[in-house]
Amino acid sequence: MEEKQKSRVTEFLERNKIWFTAVIPTLISIGVAGAGIASCQADFKQIELTNIEIEEKNMEKQPFFSIRQDFNKQRNQYIYKIVNTGGEVRYSDIQISPYLNVAHRAEDGHVTNEAFIYIPHCYQDEPLSNNDELMAFSDKWADMNDTNSSYYVEDGNMVVLNNDYLQFLCSKHNTLDRKDSTTGALVYRVFITYYDYKNTEIHKTIWYGRSSDFSNYSKGNNILFLQPALEQNYYKDDTIRKDVDALNITNVECMDQCELVINDLLEKWYK
Repeated sequence: MEEKQKSRVTEFLERNKIWFTAVIPTLISIGVAGAGIASCQADFKQIELTNIEIEEKNMEKQPFFSIRQDFNKQRNQYIYKIVNTGGEVRYSDIQISPYLNVAHRAEDGHVTNEAFIYIPHCYQDEPLSNNDELMAFSDKWADMNDTNSSYYVEDGNMVVLNNDYLQFLCSKHNTLDRKDSTTGALVYRVFITYYDYKNTEIHKTIWYGRSSDFSNYSKGNNILFLQPALEQNYYKDDTIRKDVDALNITNVECMDQCELVINDLLEKWYK
């Protein structure tokens, strides 16, 4: 009986020899390989997550530049402050370039002509009040009593912000019966150079345009906001670029020179 059982076992083993010698080891190898692949995939996923975490930490080290605007009630104007609310800036240099952006529009609002008049030094520096502030500045004022152009002012106050006066110079030829019009506003190009956490020199250009102030604090367009489209408009081939150097002349003399340039533009555009 015992010999019969042994012969059956022997017969079973011989009959299924291929399974024990080839198939089963192969299946085991496949299972081991599958476990290895799964393990590798898990490792790759962990590496990917680690890289994401490193990238997020690196992003936290990058500076983030924005503009803060504080209203000064005594002076009735805004103080603009370039601030960094991101990572540390090892060294920074900021250059502010004021431009008078003049646009000539058709009846449908389409811009037919555009000009950028560079007016260096047409702003005034302001003191810093916080560690995150890199630079503070404000608009200059013009005294209409000393200008060559007539300007309508309310309450007999003849001291107005440069932007308000430049807007007037650009639009004084506009009338209700015209099918086209000209507008203008003082904008700022801010060029920042700094070294990041890798000690790499970085250059960043920011354009600030103007928006109406609805807070009833101040009259005129005194709120600055990011306006990246100005960069594209500035470098258009058909855009006119002119300079009025305000370094060694008074603010009023600067406004008078701007008026000459604007009148020259309007004479060409209104032909």
